[in-house]
Amino acid sequence: MGVRYPQQGACLAKILIVDDSATSRSIAARLIGENHELFEAATGRAALDLISANGFDLVLLDLLMPDMSGFDVLSQLASGGSVIPVIVVTADIQNTTKARAKALGAALLIHKPLSREVLLEAIETALRLPPPAALPDFEPALKDGFAALMNEAFAKAADVLNTMMSFPIALSVPAIEMISARELSARFSRSGPGKLSAVGMRCSGGLDASIELIFTSEDALGLADCVLGIDEPGERDSMRAGALCEIGNIVINAVLGTMSNSLKLDLSFTVPCYLEGEAFALVDEISLGKGGVILLVKTRFEVKDLRLHGDIAIFLSLASFESLSAMLRLRTGG
Repeated sequence: MGVRYPQQGACLAKILIVDDSATSRSIAARLIGENHELFEAATGRAALDLISANGFDLVLLDLLMPDMSGFDVLSQLASGGSVIPVIVVTADIQNTTKARAKALGAALLIHKPLSREVLLEAIETALRLPPPAALPDFEPALKDGFAALMNEAFAKAADVLNTMMSFPIALSVPAIEMISARELSARFSRSGPGKLSAVGMRCSGGLDASIELIFTSEDALGLADCVLGIDEPGERDSMRAGALCEIGNIVINAVLGTMSNSLKLDLSFTVPCYLEGEAFALVDEISLGKGGVILLVKTRFEVKDLRLHGDIAIFLSLASFESLSAMLRLRTGG
C-alpha cells in the first residue's frame, strides 16, 4: 500500500488504485497527476480492507489479479451496498467482460494501455455520476400481499405439473425479497463461475416486466432428469432445454396469470426462451438500464427424493413497480 498526497492546488478526490502490477499503479498515478490524494493496493483483499476503513471517492480497479480478481472485488462491493464509483481498467476488450463489469456495478470500463486524456476524462465522468438510486420501499403489507399471490400461483403451477407427470411434485415459496440488478449479479457470482440455466418471458400491458425462472446448472440438470427419466448424460444434455422450457412456461404462466386475474390486468406474453450463462448475462435490461428493481421469489421444487431450488426473478421498471404497489394496496385495502 502507498499514498501520495497532492503537492499543490486543491485536492479534488481521494482515489484508490488497485493493480497487482507496481508498474501499472505507478503509470496510473503519474497520469492522474498531483491534485488528487492517491492510495494504492496490490491485491483485491487489500483493496477491500482499505475501502472499509477509508472514505474513497473513486476506485481504479484492475481485473486480472491473483487470489481475488477485480470481478470478485466488484461482487463484494455490491454485496456490501457500496456506492463508491469504480472504473475498471483492463486490457480485456471482450464485450462480455464489459457487460459483466457493468452488471456488477462498475461505473465505467477503460482499456490499457492508459492515456492521460482518457483516464482523466473517465475520472471526471465517474465523479460526476449520481450514486445508485436506493431501492423503493417494499412495505410489509405489500410484501405479504405479493407473497399471497405467489403462493396461489405456485399452487396452480403444481396442479398443472402433477397432471403431466407420473410422480408428485410440490412447489413452495420460502422467501421473497427485493434486490437490485447489481446485487443479483453479485449473489450468483459468489456461487462460483458455473453457468446458470433459466427460462425467460416478457409481458406488457398493465405491467412492463420480464420474468426468469433461474436454476444453478446442477439443479437444472437434476430437475430435467426427474422430468425426463433419463440417466445417460449425453441424452440428458440434448433434451434438458426443452424440458426446462416447458416447466418454466408452466410456472411463469401461472405467476403472470394469477397476477392478471387477481389485479385485473390485461397482459400479453412472449413465448418462453431458454437462457444459459453467467449471472450477468441473465440480468435484464429493465433493471440494469432503467434503474429498475427485481422481486426475487425463492422457489423450492420437491420431486421424488430431491429438493431443488430455483429463483423467480421478476424484473420491473420503477414505474411498473409503483403500479404494482398501487394495485396491491387496492387489493389488500391498504
